[in-house]
Amino acid sequence: MRFAISDEHKAWLLDERGLARPSIDARLWEARHLLAWQLERCGAEGLMDLSVGDTYRYMDRRVLMLMRSSLKSVAQRLRSLLRHLYKAGHIATDLSPHIIAPLLYAYERVPSILERGQIAAVPESPRADKTSAGLRDYAILQPMGCGLEKSAICGSRTWTGGVKPSVSVTAKREPARSCS
Repeated sequence: MRFAISDEHKAWLLDERGLARPSIDARLWEARHLLAWQLERCGAEGLMDLSVGDTYRYMDRRVLMLMRSSLKSVAQRLRSLLRHLYKAGHIATDLSPHIIAPLLYAYERVPSILERGQIAAVPESPRADKTSAGLRDYAILQPMGCGLEKSAICGSRTWTGGVKPSVSVTAKREPARSCS
């Protein structure tokens, strides 16, 4: 049963997801180990009864010697497998949203605070860079310097006139605004 599900999962990863061979191999390794662990514990009928607690016990078993980046990869592979098992009807509930990956960096989700001088330097730094990347960065930062929001920037048209790029933005229910 474990090998049949692994083969089915491999076909799903290749055909439906279009993943590269190394990604498929890593996900299959994880799939085979979870399936072996669950089938050893509960038998062939136990797979349908896989629960959130079971996935947490499996993760606890797997993480003993892993670093955060490896643990994040294990969580991603496990989520993929659980999604497939649910879609294929091998488990009763979609358990993939319950698998939580760790943060890779201590303050990964906390926005940093910039000082006023640092904020002023951000739009000026690309201006000095005359490469195509510098011009691109400058064009991206210009509308933000005018106080435009993301929704207004999404419908913008960009053109260059003279030395400095100009952006004309038309937002819903607002007159056009121009930045130079």
